[in-house]
Amino acid sequence: MDLSISVTDKAAAFIKSKRLKNPLILVNLSQRSADSGGGCGDSCGGGGCGEGQSGHAAPIVSVMMVEGGKVGSNFVRVDTGAGIPVYVAKSLYEVALRSGIPLTVTVKGLVMKKLVVEGLDLTSASTHSTEGESHQHHG
Repeated sequence: MDLSISVTDKAAAFIKSKRLKNPLILVNLSQRSADSGGGCGDSCGGGGCGEGQSGHAAPIVSVMMVEGGKVGSNFVRVDTGAGIPVYVAKSLYEVALRSGIPLTVTVKGLVMKKLVVEGLDLTSASTHSTEGESHQHHG
């Protein structure tokens, strides 16, 4: 079974507007800790943001457009109909294959445009599983 990734016309036009000779799209997965600062600013009023959530890592998908070159062995190449190769991090590739949902590279933002991937379910990509945790209150 192959992973299906399409590139929207808007995304292809955005990529072409960057005038790269050999554009590649890198889709990577990283973890951002929920307690890594910047959480909710001063809106907490000292009550603590996400109490009991500290230390959990949230999976973050980053999509980068780069000039061609050698891509690390931890990426899997996926060809698209747009002729722009997409390299997906192996860990993310496995998650996407299991979900069986086709992915789409598109553009978000009006002024500060950026590439994003739609259709990805990251619930199984988190390094912390919530399965088996008890949420019952004993009183």
